[in-house]
Amino acid sequence: MKFPTEKPPPFTPRPLSGERPSIPDWVPPVEWLNDLGSSLPEPIEFTDREIRLIVNSLPSDAEQRRIEMLPLLLREWAQVDLRWHFFGTPLPALARQRERLTKIAKRLAALIEALDALDGFDRWVLVEQLGIAEGLSLLSAVRNQKNKRRVDGWRNLTATIAAGAAQSQGSPSRGQPRKQVAALVLMDLAALFKYVTGRRPARNVPQTGEDAHKESGPFLEFARAVWPVIFRNGDDGLPSQLREWADHGSKQSMLMSGIALRRPKWGVIPTR
Repeated sequence: MKFPTEKPPPFTPRPLSGERPSIPDWVPPVEWLNDLGSSLPEPIEFTDREIRLIVNSLPSDAEQRRIEMLPLLLREWAQVDLRWHFFGTPLPALARQRERLTKIAKRLAALIEALDALDGFDRWVLVEQLGIAEGLSLLSAVRNQKNKRRVDGWRNLTATIAAGAAQSQGSPSRGQPRKQVAALVLMDLAALFKYVTGRRPARNVPQTGEDAHKESGPFLEFARAVWPVIFRNGDDGLPSQLREWADHGSKQSMLMSGIALRRPKWGVIPTR
């Protein structure tokens, strides 16, 4: 015997209390942003209607006290973090920056190549010359193990700097700034979702059922409610950004969120 299946009614949170929550003392003032003058964009506005839609997107077991904090947190996020995300670097300046980094990468790579070409005796001569240049006596400078470790450590650090500079090579495209902003926004949304719901944000793609192979899950619903407020074009770009976020370590990226780093008292960053 089959019983009729009924979908549960949509979650309707209790009305927000009449008292507007006060700004906690751990929320930093935003006056310091005024030093940048008109170079920062105006903050995005979260209307009451948009906030109701965002609240309705949350799982039914979200804590009411934290739901009541969400409007405050969204508006403070818009005042500080979002403005920084959209601040960006103009494309001509970004191109010049990459050109300078390319020069650094090439010169450091050549320096590492020359250093690695030294044989064992030559390397010890370099260590000796380092000690003499720093005022050591010839006897102390010869075969100085401390300076040998310094040279080896300097070589490894220089190689790391060269690799980091090389990663910035290539010409910037016009879609790149928006993609960077989208990645930062998704990191912050993961931090907000974790705080308000207590759940770990995750990408969910069922393999069976009606929604097989489709993006779904509570974090997606929350992100879909916020995304149009930020980018004004539905959830355009959200599924691909969610896949990239999940593929590149969602847990680590959440902890790198500006919100997570500035809001340890939200409980976003695990204590252990």
